[in-house]
Amino acid sequence: MKIKRLAITIFTVLFVAFTLVSFFAYDKSSSVPIVCEDKSYAQKYAKHHNIDYKILSDSDKNIGLVNLDDFKYNDDGTLVSYNGDSETIAIPELINDTAIIRVKENAFADAKNLKEIYISKTLLIFEPNSLKGVTVYVPEDSLVYNLMQWKDKNKIDLSVGENTGDVVVSNFDDFKVSSNGTLESYVGDDSIISIPAKIGDLKIRKIAKDAFITAKRLTKVYLPESLEKFEPMRVENVEFCISTKSDAYKDAKDNKSKVDFSSNTDHSKMAASLDEDFDYNENGQILEYRGTDQTVVIPEEINGTKIISVNEKAFDKAKDTKTIYLPETMIAFWPETLDGVKVYAPSDAPINNIYADKKFDYVTYADSYYVNFYSANIPYSYDDISNDEVRVNSYNGEDKNIIIPETIDGKKVTAISVDALGVGAESILIPGTVDKIETKLYTAKYDAAFYIGLVIALLGFALALVAVLKLNLDESKEKTFLRLSFLRTAYTVSIMSVILAAAYMFVLPRFIVTPVWVGGVFAVLIVAFGTTSFIKTNTATELVEKADKEVKEKTFFIKALTVDADVLVTKAQPDEIKSIAKKVYDAVRYSDPMSNDRLAGVEMRIENLFDEFKNAVSENDAASSKKIAADLLEAIDERNKKCKMLK
Repeated sequence: MKIKRLAITIFTVLFVAFTLVSFFAYDKSSSVPIVCEDKSYAQKYAKHHNIDYKILSDSDKNIGLVNLDDFKYNDDGTLVSYNGDSETIAIPELINDTAIIRVKENAFADAKNLKEIYISKTLLIFEPNSLKGVTVYVPEDSLVYNLMQWKDKNKIDLSVGENTGDVVVSNFDDFKVSSNGTLESYVGDDSIISIPAKIGDLKIRKIAKDAFITAKRLTKVYLPESLEKFEPMRVENVEFCISTKSDAYKDAKDNKSKVDFSSNTDHSKMAASLDEDFDYNENGQILEYRGTDQTVVIPEEINGTKIISVNEKAFDKAKDTKTIYLPETMIAFWPETLDGVKVYAPSDAPINNIYADKKFDYVTYADSYYVNFYSANIPYSYDDISNDEVRVNSYNGEDKNIIIPETIDGKKVTAISVDALGVGAESILIPGTVDKIETKLYTAKYDAAFYIGLVIALLGFALALVAVLKLNLDESKEKTFLRLSFLRTAYTVSIMSVILAAAYMFVLPRFIVTPVWVGGVFAVLIVAFGTTSFIKTNTATELVEKADKEVKEKTFFIKALTVDADVLVTKAQPDEIKSIAKKVYDAVRYSDPMSNDRLAGVEMRIENLFDEFKNAVSENDAASSKKIAADLLEAIDERNKKCKMLK
């Protein structure tokens, strides 16, 4: 009983220890942090489920979404009209991969319900002049706001569409220049071009013979003063304007060039040097002009960056500048005063038209993260709860910080069932309009895998305990020894169950998403292995016990006969008869102990002869004892020979 109690105690302690370790070590809890309004339903939800949350400040505005199908736009990024019914909208940054940079004058003529418009920092031009009853929210650091301020205080002498003459700004990417400063080819399609004095670090010294052979639309070319050699083949209907101060001009005259060219004493109309003369940023703003020309031509593009504005201090060091030509792309020219400098702008440049007369109310605001200047169609699937309420069912976008809108198409969002955990969200903003959250934004510490793992371990320990409880150790020592193999099997099953349970709970999830059925397979393996092992152990024990019983039954005849012969020796008198009895005892004692059904006849004869011999010894009949003993010894010898033959 002590062995059973010890085994039961060990199994119980092992299972309890495994369970406790699992409870402390296992943790599958996770949640999506919530951004919400103070005292809102979302805040209560976060507190109740122990989810991290952040209170949305009053300055952070979370506006509704509108369907992008309500916007009509052109491929150049101009928003032509909005035809929706929402009261509050944000001008989208992108619609179907088209960047929205301009809003036309009558874009909101049919938006009767509109009360608020949010403008993003990426919008360049906002042309609506009259928006009665509509408040326009403009970021403080946006180009739109700065242009409004510039128009209010600008004092420069801006000439519109005057005396621009043949001044042209060329795209530097259209010129292919070799390392020795030779212009190898022009690949653009402009009709009038100005070749810069430098492109990058390369000073333009020479123009190759076939540089303009593919320029079919070309009619006029301005050549830089830096040019030393000019030798293109004759190009029909193209006029080349060359500085009389350049070496190329002298070379052309001396060699009587066949190329049509006219002298251009105002060589400053050439495009300025890219790297040396202009410092610019990625937003297309000229930060500083470092050249010394009296006439400056601001390029439309520099290295693929469209130039749209000039910083207020860009010409602070340009003391020699007298004339500045602006490209058609120019939206804003910030310098407030340029004493004695004439600025020319094409008549169709945006800088001449935008914000000339503001007739709408606008409010500046710090650009908020929560104003959703979205870049795709409404990234939610939703359904109507009522005529003015909707439920958001899922999020189909790619943003890790999900913003649930207050409204969708003018309808209030009051319920959500978004699987934020499933889409890998890092946060979710829930507006105050939401009063029902129909999804889990968290997972519990213990999931199905944890409980399945415990069941796997419990099955193994249960099988082990059943085996020990059924173990009978109150029988003979021989049987007890045989039954101890059950304990070994029980220990094996319990250890195996712990290994499989730990693998299912802790190891496999590190590599794969472990399905529930794998736990079922592990449980079946434990039951199958344990049951099979116990059956095999029990069967083997029973076979051994049965064999032992058969051995005892088959050796009983000789063992009993040996005892009887030994007793007879002690009783035999006189010495002659005792000597005969001793011979019989030795013959029986050293006979083969195993019996067999085929020996039944000879053993019966031995038994009868022994009875006769015992009677003769009791009567002290020496002659009869001797004669019967001879027959008995002969029968015993016969039995031994037959035993040997049967093996």
